[in-house]
Formats: sequence, C-alpha cells, structure tokens
Amino acid sequence: MPIVGYVQLDGVDIGEVTAIRTDPWAQAAARRMTDLGHRRAPRLYFHIEMKAIAMMIANGTRHGQVIINFAVTYHGKATR
Repeated sequence: MPIVGYVQLDGVDIGEVTAIRTDPWAQAAARRMTDLGHRRAPRLYFHIEMKAIAMMIANGTRHGQVIINFAVTYHGKATR
C-alpha cells in the first residue's frame, strides 16, 4: 500500500498527496531544503510532510494538517 497523506491548509481540503519523488511538490521541497543547506534533503524531500510545507510556503498558508496512512514502527513492530 503506498503512503498517502490527506492535507488540509488553512481549513481547505487539498486532497491526497503521495510520497513519490517526481511530483512538482517533491521538487519544490527539494529546492527549498537544498537552498537552506539541509543535509538530509536527499532522504526527506519526497515525504508528505515536506510537500505540505512546500505547499504552505507557496500559498502563504499559516496552518496545515496532515493525516498519513502509515503506522510508525519501532524495531520492526507497529507502535499502535
């Protein structure tokens, strides 16, 4: 199952965002992180949270929410 995030910015539903590396929001996040000198940019730019931040910057949004359909794991076990 692909990782999907449901994004809401300033109370407006943006819809589903996936964690793929080739969409325009991933590229915007990569540019921003590289400009800021973030050393982990190559491993993080395509994450849904980074894409939501890129959307917020582009749109001047002040509040965002992201719901991700992915269980956090610790040593291979879900932490639910």
